[in-house]
Amino acid sequence: MGYTNDEIAIWDVGVGFWAFLIGIFVGGILYSKVGMKRSVLISLILMGISNFSFALLAGAGKTNLGLAGAIGFENFASGIGGVTVVAYFSALCDLRFTASQYALISAAASVVGRFLTGTTAGGLVETFGYVNFYLMTTVVALPGIVLFWLMMRAGLIDSSIGTAGTVGEGDARQDGPEGDPVPGR
Repeated sequence: MGYTNDEIAIWDVGVGFWAFLIGIFVGGILYSKVGMKRSVLISLILMGISNFSFALLAGAGKTNLGLAGAIGFENFASGIGGVTVVAYFSALCDLRFTASQYALISAAASVVGRFLTGTTAGGLVETFGYVNFYLMTTVVALPGIVLFWLMMRAGLIDSSIGTAGTVGEGDARQDGPEGDPVPGR
């Protein structure tokens, strides 16, 4: 896309770092206001849109303001997603085996993502160009978003929550601060 490493670093550190911190803060508020399921769904949607923002940037050509906006939005969405997805992964665990189960869940998610992107991204960009690559990553995110939404509607998210998400002060299956009960309980 024509940016130097220095330009990317300036915007990533200058805008991206702060956007990430703000996203973490907003993710915590979002989780406390709308509950785990809805906050995870919102973060998945935002992370998909962040891919689209890079397609827009690639289509617009080299613009530092556009780069700052795309990096800022991606990091903001990643901050929200980091909070909500960690909470979701944690809630999937059984309290007796939390460390082991969380390590396996997060490692599996990380290894699969890094393997797929690390081995294919460069070749895909060369083949399709940046705009089409980022549009493709946006489209590839859609099945995961739809699947999570369908799992929410079918009650599968609630039934997958382990004791780490149900024992103690809060129940991850509830939808918000009011403690809206889980349907069917």
